[in-house]
Amino acid sequence: MKRTFGVAILLLLAMVMGGVGAPYLPALKSLLDRQLAGRPTPPADDLDAQLRLRRAAERSVQAEQKVGLLQKTLDAEKTRVVATDVDRELNQETIARLAKELAAAREDLGKQQVALATAKATRRTVEASPSKPPPTASPLHGVKTWPDGLRCEGDMRNGHMNGSVTCRDAGNARFDGQWINDKPNGEGTLIVPGRVAYSGTWRDGCLWAGRDWITVATSKQACGRP
Repeated sequence: MKRTFGVAILLLLAMVMGGVGAPYLPALKSLLDRQLAGRPTPPADDLDAQLRLRRAAERSVQAEQKVGLLQKTLDAEKTRVVATDVDRELNQETIARLAKELAAAREDLGKQQVALATAKATRRTVEASPSKPPPTASPLHGVKTWPDGLRCEGDMRNGHMNGSVTCRDAGNARFDGQWINDKPNGEGTLIVPGRVAYSGTWRDGCLWAGRDWITVATSKQACGRP
């Protein structure tokens, strides 16, 4: 309700401002209609693209009208009958001035047409763009255990270990590294007491150690071939 009231105020201001707010009036009216009808409001990017396209179209039409008016005035001046040398001299000066103004108006028309084409392309791009995905939720800190005694603590998303995780098993071996969906994936290190440390890039809980698979939270059979 507050948002609808705010849009109504903007609409009222645009009406009061007259010529200044007139270009925004149709877009603001459409926005208010959507609010009152319970329909979703277009994204800010889409609304901005609509306004830019509307302004570009208006400027292009104005530039085209100016070119047409100058062309008619120039043609009339060229066909005007002059009686004296003074009138003829003034007539030539007027024709030269109008020709110069016409050339400048045509140049401006070209620029406005380019701006209109750009605004149309931008609007099409905005319309075709998918909605922005919602921001990814921050990971929660959690603890998870496995039947074989493995206990992991670290980042959790959607109930699974995802992110930076530290684990210990029943034999006090320690793993530190990156996890995806309850398995080591990415860089990680497994330290086994009294033995060597295994470091590298893990894939679904598997790390090839040159002769055999080293596993965490999975079985060697699941690792397949190296």
